[in-house]
Amino acid sequence: MANAAVDYGLVPLYSLGGGGLPPAIKCVALSGYATALYIGDPVILAGSGDIYGRPSVNIAIGSEGTESEGIYGVITGIEPRNPDSLNVLYGAASTTRILTVIPALPTVVFRVNASNTTGANPNDLGYGFDLVAGSGSTLTGKSGWALDVGEDNQVGATSGQCRLIGFDHRPDNAIGAAGTDTANIACLVTILESYWNTAPTQGVN
Repeated sequence: MANAAVDYGLVPLYSLGGGGLPPAIKCVALSGYATALYIGDPVILAGSGDIYGRPSVNIAIGSEGTESEGIYGVITGIEPRNPDSLNVLYGAASTTRILTVIPALPTVVFRVNASNTTGANPNDLGYGFDLVAGSGSTLTGKSGWALDVGEDNQVGATSGQCRLIGFDHRPDNAIGAAGTDTANIACLVTILESYWNTAPTQGVN
C-alpha cells in the first residue's frame, strides 16, 4: 500500500542520548504579523517580544525562498487567549498568538513527510535537505511543511536545514530498498541550521 500523501509539518519525537524532549518555550506571534501559524511549523526569532518577556517568532523560510539558517523551534501548541478561543486549532493571521515551541536543539529528532514526486530511499541517509512550506489546515490545525527531498537538486548535499538520519519504522510507513525511492515516506531528521547551533543573529528575522 502506498504511503499517505499528507504533509503535516515537523513532529518532535525524542532527543539523541536520551533524557526526553527539551522543555517547551512560550512564544508569541504579534498581531502585526500577517501570516497564519500551524502546529508543526518551524519558526525563527522575529527580534522582539511582548510585555511578558515572551520572544516573538515568525515562520521560517524554506527552499522556496532564501532559506532560514537559524530555526529556533517548532510549534507544538497554540493556546487560547480568552473563553471565546478555547477551541483554537491554529494561529490566525494578524492576531496575537501564544505559542508552545519545542526548541530545535541539534539533538532533537523530528518526524517529517518527504514531499516530492520521486521519494527518498536509504541511500539518502546522512545527507542534508531543506524544508518546504505548504498550506496548513484550518480544520486540523496541522502544518503543511515537508522535507524537500529531491525537488531542487539537493540529493547528496552535506548542508541544508535538516539532516536525514532515518525513517520512521511503522507498519504504515513503506520503506524501499537502497536505491529504490518511496514517495511520501515519513523521515527522521535533526535540524542542522539551528538557532541553537549557530551565531545568534542567524536566528533573527
